[in-house]
Amino acid sequence: WLEIPFSWILLTLALAPASAEEFFFRGFALSAFLGRTNQVRSILYSAFLFGLFHVITGNVLSPEKFIPTFLLGLVLGTIAVWTNSIWPGVFLHFTHNAIVLWFSRLEPSQLEPWFGSSEHVPLLWLGGGALVITAGRALFYSLSRFQKSRTAE
Repeated sequence: WLEIPFSWILLTLALAPASAEEFFFRGFALSAFLGRTNQVRSILYSAFLFGLFHVITGNVLSPEKFIPTFLLGLVLGTIAVWTNSIWPGVFLHFTHNAIVLWFSRLEPSQLEPWFGSSEHVPLLWLGGGALVITAGRALFYSLSRFQKSRTAE
């Protein structure tokens, strides 16, 4: 695993899955649901499918993956609806995958400066993540209002 160039790992395990999954779950499934129901339900349904898809890992069931991937699916679906594009989601999904892969290549001693002695994400990181999500939400809201005001002119 450590002998494989990280660029190949990013290409095959971060970019390819992010692109394929966004094309299917946000490009195809979300669009199909949007044609049949409202935005909130469409996002929920596509996120539910996204979560279920990640429960099966190879030939092993990993039910603990459902909630985090369902929540990621909610974020990615919301971004797709707000921007009317899957590309911001592809970028975010790739970034998420890349960070997970980067951490997976580190030894426990290398992870300690990031996580401390615990294997859980520190509260400071969770708070920082919440701030980034809030700032991103505000940015998308502002951009969508700006775009609507330009269209109305």
